[in-house]
Amino acid sequence: MKLVLHIGTPKTASTLLQNSCEGNPDWLARHGLAYGRARAPDANHITLFFAAAIAIHDLTRAYGIHTLDELADFRTRLIAEIRSCRDAQPAHIHTMIYSTENLTGNLRSPDGVAQLRDMLAPLFDTVEIVVYIRRQDDAILSMYGEFM
Repeated sequence: MKLVLHIGTPKTASTLLQNSCEGNPDWLARHGLAYGRARAPDANHITLFFAAAIAIHDLTRAYGIHTLDELADFRTRLIAEIRSCRDAQPAHIHTMIYSTENLTGNLRSPDGVAQLRDMLAPLFDTVEIVVYIRRQDDAILSMYGEFM
């Protein structure tokens, strides 16, 4: 099975993509796709951000992860959850999609991207990482409009 991992930088419609995938599971399934959604603990699209972390981030602490050992335990549980989700898919599903925008704030080096790839590669035949990038001047205008 193939994994398409979407990493959206801020203000590139990541939430729209996530909501569209969550809201259209039947359409995705008709096309051999499944949107992965980890369930544990308090999982949402930020989960892969935690799992790929190379340090303890403030957001990670808010979810009860305070040490690197707790982070490693979380990563182990998440890998098991992704494997379970993959294994539960019907035979016609050939591609799973995961999406998170918060990885861009955590993966500040090639090592962070490699760690994520190494974590997911044993679970899938192919891992394709898709990154959306927006011109910074457009992003700043969008952020300004959102905060106003």
